[in-house]
Amino acid sequence: MISSKNGDETKVQMRHSCIPVNLSSINEKLTKTQRAHIECTPFKWTMDIFNNFSISSGLLWELVSRWDVRSRGFRVRDRIVPFTPVDVSFALGLSIVGKSLVVKEDQQCETLDLFKWAEITINNIRKQLCCHKKKLVNFVRLYILLAFAEFYFPKTGNKVFTGFVKQLDDLDSLDAHSWGIDVYNFVVSSLCESSVVLKERKNKAQRHLNGCAAILQIWAFNHLSLGKAPTVSRLSFPRVLNWPVINN
Repeated sequence: MISSKNGDETKVQMRHSCIPVNLSSINEKLTKTQRAHIECTPFKWTMDIFNNFSISSGLLWELVSRWDVRSRGFRVRDRIVPFTPVDVSFALGLSIVGKSLVVKEDQQCETLDLFKWAEITINNIRKQLCCHKKKLVNFVRLYILLAFAEFYFPKTGNKVFTGFVKQLDDLDSLDAHSWGIDVYNFVVSSLCESSVVLKERKNKAQRHLNGCAAILQIWAFNHLSLGKAPTVSRLSFPRVLNWPVINN
């Protein structure tokens, strides 16, 4: 997806990869047994996510340009409105209490062994899901890995973030971790980097925002009263299921 902003001298395109098109397709075909197993993980709400939301191009650029690195908030007029892990918890239904995780990319583990030396890409995750439909433990591991790649920790192109993949080996222990903190830190890191790039006017043509960009639109709706929700309640939980519409 591309977000852009025109000025007198520059044109910046803000890209993001929070586009759960494959996840949405898998969700439509989940069996009752598969759903029951995914329901036992912290990522159960992912089953209700469909690729029917769009992130406002103008809003994304504005938020990145207003990001304050030091205070971890957005400049709105003469004040800073904070962006916190609580916002992520309400938006995605993830816990912000529990054990913290250390990012370790490409660790040897049972989940990665499923790929048998193949590159870890979104396309290959989907292929493996088809191969493991009846092997429930492996299917759930791969399903969550796809959710990481397309929604919680999306990266540019077809790249897959594997920093937490080892945790998928033990599905029963997933509830012990503060996943909301990890999703928060991932998108904040990208906000900080992209904000600096915009301010220093480096790489004018385009910039990619890693992480769950959907959180930013939900944040703007709840904190700045921008846009409108498609249903009556603006307090549905998690709030990603009551997707706010904000026009460009």
